[in-house]
Amino acid sequence: MTQYRVRPPTRVQELALTAALERPEQSRAAWTELLGGSVEIPALDAGSFRLLPLIYRNLGADGNDVPAGNILRGIYRQAWYRNQVAGAALAGVIGELQAVGIESMFLKGWAVVELGYKEPGTRPMNDADLLVRPKHFERACDVLIANGFEPVSGVGRSQKGRRTFHAVAFRNATGIDIDLHHHMLEECCWNHADAGVWERSSSQAFGTTTVSVLSPEDLLINLCVHGVRWDPVPPLRWIADAVTLIRAQELDWELVAAESARRGVSIAMEAALSEVSRFEPVPGDVLEALGRLKRSALERIDFRAQQSRDSMPGMVTRYLTRYLRLTARRGVAVRGTAFPVYLQGMWELDTARQVPAEGLWRVLARLRGRQPVRELQRVEAPSEGKISA
Repeated sequence: MTQYRVRPPTRVQELALTAALERPEQSRAAWTELLGGSVEIPALDAGSFRLLPLIYRNLGADGNDVPAGNILRGIYRQAWYRNQVAGAALAGVIGELQAVGIESMFLKGWAVVELGYKEPGTRPMNDADLLVRPKHFERACDVLIANGFEPVSGVGRSQKGRRTFHAVAFRNATGIDIDLHHHMLEECCWNHADAGVWERSSSQAFGTTTVSVLSPEDLLINLCVHGVRWDPVPPLRWIADAVTLIRAQELDWELVAAESARRGVSIAMEAALSEVSRFEPVPGDVLEALGRLKRSALERIDFRAQQSRDSMPGMVTRYLTRYLRLTARRGVAVRGTAFPVYLQGMWELDTARQVPAEGLWRVLARLRGRQPVRELQRVEAPSEGKISA
């Protein structure tokens, strides 16, 4: 039994996962219980809502023989349509990058669609995570801007801001989001951290172009480590993504363990795979191997902070530990001066000069028992029709 656990799902979230991932009989029983005798889909948290298209497919229904099946079918069709629109825009960007000699690679959602789901309607997305080599990152940012994408926050408009983070978020006028990465994970942003990722990747057809895709092993790490990070509502979809990937691919588990150790993310992987194993078996020796690895104090403190409650002490700890991990192996001078830029990006501010006032406002909001407005809006966005990857 692992000593590290992810935040447990609520009963509703547990039912949603069961309906999305288990065999038809269990799936239908969980879905019926989730509805509670209603023919309408109740108000769901963001994590559960995002599983509805997968639940639709897993129920094996045409929308007529399952409670609220017609609503599920409509949500599935909406997800399919949104993905077609986002995919077309994304293929155009990938083609523009290729035209100037920049290779790009799918991370997270679009990668698991290629290697796991195979049917994009089951995995709602309105954004994409693209990885380019660090030496091409600035040029790639210019290509996105030339094609109508703008940085979501002020950090994306300066070289210092771009270099502080492992990725920069862009959005175009139609609301398509692209997170452009120069490193796969924020925990591993040192030189050549992703060299093996590029070597192990494969090329896949995508629309009228081609794109590189992570190996199944690297993708599993990408999904799990990103998935167990703190979020106001646990993003359950990473569990469905990981289970689907394991079911679809033969994985080199020794490589998974070795890469987790090299990257310093073995705690996150141990906890994540323990959670995944409730739905799909994970080799016990892999969990044991991960559990025996030496972990730094920062890795331990950071993981516990990611699983902590939504409190001001937890929030402050998360900001500090994430920043220290993001800037690991950078010079002391850089780490000392880039923290305001980091907070600027986390709070989506236009300039770092806004950080002190914003920080004070957030502290006061917490002391009054309220969430900062931006965080609340992110939680409520799916109920307004926005589905993100």
